[in-house]
Amino acid sequence: MVLLFPSLPIEINDRILHCLSFHEMSQCRQASKHFKQVFDEKLNNEWSKAQHYAASIDEKFRKLLPRRPSVRSTHPFYNLFMMKNSINLILNRLAESFNEPIAQKRCCFYAGKLLDVIFSELNYINQRIAINDPGVVMQNFLHNIQDYEFLALENFKSLYPITKQSESLSIDLLSYLYGVLTAEVVMVGAIVIGRCIAKFLKN
Repeated sequence: MVLLFPSLPIEINDRILHCLSFHEMSQCRQASKHFKQVFDEKLNNEWSKAQHYAASIDEKFRKLLPRRPSVRSTHPFYNLFMMKNSINLILNRLAESFNEPIAQKRCCFYAGKLLDVIFSELNYINQRIAINDPGVVMQNFLHNIQDYEFLALENFKSLYPITKQSESLSIDLLSYLYGVLTAEVVMVGAIVIGRCIAKFLKN
């Protein structure tokens, strides 16, 4: 783990990070290479935690709600459950774009504001389950998270195609080399076979 301020104890560094929102962390990445390294790691870790957090809430819903869809739809927590399903769709779309580049260390989950909203919504759902009160699900609860998701994916598309293009060029180059090498192997094989036939005919 890279510390934000290496001269300070780990506990102090943790407290400083705890005081910052993920949006503030994403902005601080631009301050220096060291800050970028620290906050990239932090944002990636928190994005991973968000996915595991969401999965743990899904498990709670599986235990809470009946399996039969017809009965489930009349359960008091059904609207909250559908709210969580909507968030799952957003998380899945984000994971499809971000997870592989993050694993390959070509990208970080720079959408700090989106991460703030995701945790806020997940915390709300988790707390409602904990107190056994579904509360009221607002019709526009997804507007913020959808807006920030759109911005995050648009920025991602403007950055990531460069990498995709490089991958495509690498694949094309390998295919070309493979074709050339294959042709050379066939040519050498034909020459060898031809010489063998010539020797056989002479004998």
